[in-house]
Amino acid sequence: MNQMKIPHEMKTPTFTLSLLGTLSLALHQFAGFRMGQWVAFLCFFLAAAGIPMALGSEVAAKGEKWEWVGIYRSLRRPRPYFWWAFFSHLPQLSLALLLAYSWFLKGDRQ
Repeated sequence: MNQMKIPHEMKTPTFTLSLLGTLSLALHQFAGFRMGQWVAFLCFFLAAAGIPMALGSEVAAKGEKWEWVGIYRSLRRPRPYFWWAFFSHLPQLSLALLLAYSWFLKGDRQ
């Protein structure tokens, strides 16, 4: 039987959280879903947790301790896997920070 092959990236929690965050932002913008920004912020922020996870795996792979010196030593020459994980989770962190900044600006206007 011929089964559809789903790419690995589409099976990750990051993909699911990013999709849910994007859909909730779209519902907020176009359908008036009032909690859409909060749901999106939560989803994007949770998806951005891949950044410290990538950092932790880099420190562990280099055999360093999880402290500032170990982080520094492990990031002197990071593996390509770290850069891939870091840059694939950076958009989610950026979107979460932009949502928080927009709330901050909205609070200044009131």
